[in-house]
Amino acid sequence: MEAQPEKVAVLRAGTNIEATIEKSIGLLGGLNLKRDNLVVIKPNICYPKNIDNMVITDLRILEAVLNIVKRRTANILVVESDSFSGTAEKRASATGVIDIVKKCGAEFLNLSRDEVEAHNVAGFTLHIPKTVLKADYFVNLPKVKTHTFVQISVAMKNMFGVLADNDKDKFHSRLADVVVYLNQTIRQDLIIADGIIAMEGLGPIHGKLVNLGLIISGRNPVSVDAVCCHIAGFNPYDIEVMRKAQQLEMGEIDIEQIRILGEKIEDVKTKLSNPYFTPKNVFAALKTGFKLYTKR
Repeated sequence: MEAQPEKVAVLRAGTNIEATIEKSIGLLGGLNLKRDNLVVIKPNICYPKNIDNMVITDLRILEAVLNIVKRRTANILVVESDSFSGTAEKRASATGVIDIVKKCGAEFLNLSRDEVEAHNVAGFTLHIPKTVLKADYFVNLPKVKTHTFVQISVAMKNMFGVLADNDKDKFHSRLADVVVYLNQTIRQDLIIADGIIAMEGLGPIHGKLVNLGLIISGRNPVSVDAVCCHIAGFNPYDIEVMRKAQQLEMGEIDIEQIRILGEKIEDVKTKLSNPYFTPKNVFAALKTGFKLYTKR
């Protein structure tokens, strides 16, 4: 039997985020979640301040996904790990994530406090939390952003945040290899990418907001990221993480081989500024930095 092309749903977010996400899940073939499964949800909570709603996953998306999932199971964990920008609890509390988790009756887990498995990759030892490896169902909720190290940060790069290691900066010299390995090792059952407000320029924190107004969904992180690349005006073949993933047959990055559902790429395409140190991007980063360091 000939393999079916990966499906990626591209929808305008609209005012009813939960309805849009439900529609996208339907286009993908349904939630496919068994009752009482352990569901692990990984939003992007990379920083304790969400300037212009462009830094972390939109809380409306997190709440909508929690509401949808809890109709099938009460066994839900929202997860994040410690990083240079503080503990997972500090960032989740400061950004309002904890409030949403409590409101929806789920639990929050700091993966840096979880039991881990040691994996040797690219000359490093990665500590992967057992919770993400044993999850019955894993939901990835990334933010669409440019990134100074990997050019674009969506589903694949968001998995870097599951590592229990506190000193993740040491992996940056082989970041592409580490990110690819994590996506190869941890199964993802559903990806809902937040493209409502994206970030361009010197991301993942000091960029500039872009109103994309989109929610991009799929089941394969490689194909989801490839579609996001085309929406953002990037060629996925120019991005090391994407090339390595396709070479390992982890997913498709040829847009002609991906089944796009919902909006046509040409109708929603918005060129994002590359994460280069241009005068325009540096000026935008300074403005964002001022907001970051003056906002309480």
